[in-house]
Amino acid sequence: MGSNMRVLRYGLGLCAAILLAGALPSGGIAASPPTLFVDQGSIGGRCSDSYTISQAESPSTPWCTILHAFETAPSGSTVEVRAGTYPFQLLHGPYGRPPRLSDYVTFEPFGYGTKDAEIVTIDGVSLANTAFLRFRGFHFIGSDSATEIPAFNIYLHTAHVQLIDNQITGQGIEDYGASDVLLEGNDIHDTTYNCAIDTQLNGAGMYLIGGSAANPPITDIRVLDNRIEATAQDGIDVANAANVLIQGNDISTGVQPPAYEACGYHVDEMQFENDGRGPITVQDNTFHDGTQFILRNTADLTIANNLMLRLTGWMQLMADPDAKVVNNTWWGGDQFNAGTGSLILRGYAPGSSWTQPPFDYTNTMAGTIVANNIMRLFDVDSYVDRDQYEESNNLIYGPASNSTATGDPGGGDVFATPMFVDAASGDYQLVRGSPGSGEGDAMLAPASDMRGVPRPAGDIDIGALQAPALVGGSSAQPPATAGESLPVGVPPRAGTPSLPGALRLAVRAQLASRRPPAIRLRLRCNERCRVLIGASLDRFVSWGRAEGARSSQQRWRLRRVQAARLRTRAVALSGRRFDWLLLSLPPLPRALHSRGNLTVVRLRLLGRADGRTVRRVVALRIWMR
Repeated sequence: MGSNMRVLRYGLGLCAAILLAGALPSGGIAASPPTLFVDQGSIGGRCSDSYTISQAESPSTPWCTILHAFETAPSGSTVEVRAGTYPFQLLHGPYGRPPRLSDYVTFEPFGYGTKDAEIVTIDGVSLANTAFLRFRGFHFIGSDSATEIPAFNIYLHTAHVQLIDNQITGQGIEDYGASDVLLEGNDIHDTTYNCAIDTQLNGAGMYLIGGSAANPPITDIRVLDNRIEATAQDGIDVANAANVLIQGNDISTGVQPPAYEACGYHVDEMQFENDGRGPITVQDNTFHDGTQFILRNTADLTIANNLMLRLTGWMQLMADPDAKVVNNTWWGGDQFNAGTGSLILRGYAPGSSWTQPPFDYTNTMAGTIVANNIMRLFDVDSYVDRDQYEESNNLIYGPASNSTATGDPGGGDVFATPMFVDAASGDYQLVRGSPGSGEGDAMLAPASDMRGVPRPAGDIDIGALQAPALVGGSSAQPPATAGESLPVGVPPRAGTPSLPGALRLAVRAQLASRRPPAIRLRLRCNERCRVLIGASLDRFVSWGRAEGARSSQQRWRLRRVQAARLRTRAVALSGRRFDWLLLSLPPLPRALHSRGNLTVVRLRLLGRADGRTVRRVVALRIWMR
């Protein structure tokens, strides 16, 4: 997206820490969890796994192995791993015993989060019979030369695992039976597939499965803000899982190489075979330059606020009761397959193979809602009865002659071509006056769009992006000028030549817990670069409530009370990992210390390297609670 907008809430108040009698040691001061060191190359000092925990708190007396740290580090501790390439890690706890830890042990490279962070590569990890482990900042490498070795495998009898900000190559991440798993900010790319190894897991970006339907499902799986690119099999596979959130990811599988097609497999952006379990929510993601979706037998499936760009196949839903497909944007598809559309609802004949093992379908598409989407084509096969789904307020731009069900004009569908602010530069927000602008169904739309921009009641845009509201209830239209139509980091579609060595800039932003408030930025170029950061700030005070609002953030009518430009910053990026930057904001005026007030910060970033440039815009909305 050209403008990544997150809705952030900032509440002022006091936090009271209540210490109960007897909760502290006799000295009255609680001991902080230790920071421990692993250094197989003895960079800081001679390593030995015979060192005590106290000795391992010094980088000059580190442990040698990650395994020993896994078996020894106390709950809440941090393990810093010195530079080097570490062999495959089999981190399995004793079978049948309760997990050793009660709080997360964090493994990270030495200096993680600083410009001097060391590079640590690990040739695959397998977890089992364990809990409360966090890994961040590593490069995990899987392989399939002789047998499939995942880059990271989370196996049975495991829970409470977090993988954050890692690079994953060769093979992907596999969760086979573990619950309460967070996969956030990882960069998964260039997986491989060996035809001699007959496994569905081989080459997938993420494989999240609770085993067969006879097993209890895995639960509480969060897949947030990852990049998954150029996978040899599916981007994300889900089976026998419940309470799954897939949000804010950038997924591009690419087009399957002919060598893999010869193996009899195909690549999907996502595939669900979920044994009737759910819910699963897929929202605020960008899927681009890839293939199809196969989403089957999932209860309470929500697909909302997603961009689907330059895909070669349909999104197929089958046996997904109560599915909701709302406010998504499909654009630039049909590049390879004539007649390819956007969304198709599918059914099955009674007694067909779908009702037999291993599928055993009994569900239908009953209760499905399809609304407020920008689609090339919408189709429904003959096994889905018309009373099983509701479909309205979609903008459909494909040729009607290519579809058996192109929509329902009586239900508010719009048959026209959308007009975007600047599709060529990646801005898929509708311009004011475009077909679909202000024509969405407010009762079915999510409260905010994929950037966090609130959808004003009575003025809902069709698609994933909403034109932001101005004071007085009208909507802002950003100027579609060359200076504002900025690249968003989404690569060109497959088959389109791109300049070698193109510069890319990734940006993540969040509110830091500080007084006065500050914006915490994470920046990364794909190579060494220099970034100039300019910022402007607008603050609004509430002066009344809006009628008919659907969420607390839409109840306030706002008046601007302050505008400011912040000092321009410059930062040099290493081009290897995310660099961190804290951007302080002016103190809050007294008028803004009340609930319902709003601060909007707009950041403009210009990255430069060897005469090349890339621009990004980030907008953050900070609501007072």
